[in-house]
Amino acid sequence: MSAPRINDLTIAPVSSTAPLELRQSVLRPMQSIPECVYPGDDHPDALHLGATVDGVLIGVVSIFPEAGPSGIPLPSYRLRGMSVAPAWQGQGIGRLLLQGVDAWLDERHFPGVLWCNARTTAGQFYARMGWELVGEPFELPLIGEHVVMLNRLGTLAK
Repeated sequence: MSAPRINDLTIAPVSSTAPLELRQSVLRPMQSIPECVYPGDDHPDALHLGATVDGVLIGVVSIFPEAGPSGIPLPSYRLRGMSVAPAWQGQGIGRLLLQGVDAWLDERHFPGVLWCNARTTAGQFYARMGWELVGEPFELPLIGEHVVMLNRLGTLAK
């Protein structure tokens, strides 16, 4: 089976509710869609980016101001819910979403850092994008093993 073709890929802001279905299906299938709403989704300085192809949402990412765990410098934004539909994974959609986040923060001259709790299976992806591992792996109940990753803005791999 060949991978889908990317015809009209668009990376653009979406509503705070747009990511919920992909979050649930890709990251948290054991939870209901309402349980996939994150604290901070409705923060006035939050950003929700969507990747659409021919009008269909195939990838999402959300960021909002949130202090990180001990050792993460302030000010900081937290990245959450990076989700790409399975048929589109491995085609650079996540990279394009992260580049969109980086550009948005750069336009605002945000002086801080971006951090996330990444599944250990996604840690290599973030490392290839220039993010740093902070600390040791830890378990999130029902979700799995994670690591804290940090992006010192302006260092994102293009």
